[in-house]
Amino acid sequence: MDDRLVIYREKGIGNFELMEISFGLESGVDVSVYADTKYTAPQMKELRIGLEMGLDVMPYADPGYDWCQMDEIRNGLISGVDTSVYESKMFDYIEMREIRLALEQKLDIQKYIQKAHGGLVLREIRKGLEEGIDLDLFLEEGYDSYQLRELRKGIQNCVDISWYAKRTYTGSQMREIRLGLEHDVAVSWYAMTDFSAAQMYEIRLGLEAGMDVTAMTNPYLDAMEMRKIRNQVLDDKGFNKEQLEQIRIGKEHGVDVSLYEDQTLTAEEMKNIREQIEQIMASSGVIG
Repeated sequence: MDDRLVIYREKGIGNFELMEISFGLESGVDVSVYADTKYTAPQMKELRIGLEMGLDVMPYADPGYDWCQMDEIRNGLISGVDTSVYESKMFDYIEMREIRLALEQKLDIQKYIQKAHGGLVLREIRKGLEEGIDLDLFLEEGYDSYQLRELRKGIQNCVDISWYAKRTYTGSQMREIRLGLEHDVAVSWYAMTDFSAAQMYEIRLGLEAGMDVTAMTNPYLDAMEMRKIRNQVLDDKGFNKEQLEQIRIGKEHGVDVSLYEDQTLTAEEMKNIREQIEQIMASSGVIG
C-alpha cells in the first residue's frame, strides 16, 4: 500500500474509497476535498473526476447527494449551465438530467419544474419543447409521463389525438390507438376502454393484415384468444408459423411488412429482408 494512504486507512476509510484517494494522489489533485468517511467510493469518484477537469466541485461536494446527482451537477458545470437551477436534493438524478438537458438546449423549462411530478414527466415536457409541441394543457390535467409521451408522438406524427386524448386510457392503450392511426386502420374497432392494451394490439395487427376483425372485437375474449383467431385466419392464407413470426416482428418494429409478406419466401428469407429494412430505417433515424 502507498504510504500516503496509511493515514486515511487509520481514519476508517474503506478499500474502495482508498482506491479513489490513490487515483487522486496519482493525478495530483487535492484529495482532502473528498478523503473523508462521509463519502462513498462512487461519490469520491465524481469529485475526483471534477477536480481532474479543473472544475469547482463545491456545488456538489455534499454527501447528501448520491453519485448520480453529483454526476448531473458535474455535467452541468462542464457544459456551463446554471446548475443552481437544479442543485437541490429534492430532485432525483432523472429530474436533474432533464433540467440540465433543457438548459443546455436553451429551452424554457423552469416554469414546468414545480408542475411536473417526476423526471419522466419532465422528459416529455423537454422533448415537447424541442419539437415545438405544447403539452401544457395535458400537464395541467394530470396526464402521466406515459400518456404524455403518446400524446407528444401523436402530435409529432400528425394524427388525430382526439381518438385517445382521454385520461381513462393508459399510456399503453394510447400507444395502440396511435399506432393504428399512423398505420391508417379503422381504430374505431378497438378505441374503447373496455379493451386492454394487449387486446388492442391483437385487433390492430388483425386490421393491418386486412382481416375482418369482427370475431375478435369481443372484450370478453382475452388477448391470447384473439391471437389464436388472428393466427388461424392468417394460417388460412397459407403462412406457416415461422413466417407469421417474421410478419409479427416486422409489424412490431414499424416495418412495411408488405415488402416481404409473400408465401413463396421462406421464414429465413423474410427475416433477412426484415433486418435489411430495419438497418435502413435505423440509419435514417426512423428507428433506434
